[in-house]
Amino acid sequence: MESGSIHEAASYGDLDTLKKIVEERPWTVDQDDRHGWRPVFHAGLRRRLDVVQYLIDRGADLAAHDGYAIHYAAEVPDNKDIVSLLITYGGLDAHTKPSNEAARQFIYAVFLANVHRVETMLRTDSRLVHVRYARGDTALHHASRNGDLDIVRQLVVHEADVNDTADNGHFPLYCAAGHGHAETTRYLLENGAKRDTTMADGKTVADWLRQFSDHDLRMKACLEVLER
Repeated sequence: MESGSIHEAASYGDLDTLKKIVEERPWTVDQDDRHGWRPVFHAGLRRRLDVVQYLIDRGADLAAHDGYAIHYAAEVPDNKDIVSLLITYGGLDAHTKPSNEAARQFIYAVFLANVHRVETMLRTDSRLVHVRYARGDTALHHASRNGDLDIVRQLVVHEADVNDTADNGHFPLYCAAGHGHAETTRYLLENGAKRDTTMADGKTVADWLRQFSDHDLRMKACLEVLER
């Protein structure tokens, strides 16, 4: 991350510096860094609520790069205030592209980890558990990626496929472990997730995690679960 950049300011929650940059160069609100990340991606991932709100107010495009602003924000524990904010401004629709109103309401509840609403909607229409969103993800892919274990439990109880593969080759076990959610990883394994399933590059989830586990404690914890 370039020192003194808007991306650095967003990541560290330096709102004063970020405001100065935007006032001088308004277009930087939607500037990609060398990894293709926007300032709002960094702010959401680092739980900088005030920065996310400021960037939204200054016109940040929440649909950029398939709406990945909410993808990064949602995978972080205890970050539902930012998730809710991004949903309010349409970021989730850009990311999931719901096919109908029921699917939209359901995936909102999933991302907000509203267990009671998810359970009630599934009692009313159990087919919601099988609905596919953008890139072929189901609600279970998203809940696993977000580490929302209570939602994952509800989906599995209502017969979500724990080994379902999305269009990009991702499956719930990878979504959970690859984003550092050890308890969700354990639950999926206990409920039939196959630990030897491989991704497009031929790696298992454990193979993939070994690349990062030496310097990421959450990844290490997931790898330990997988290797037991």
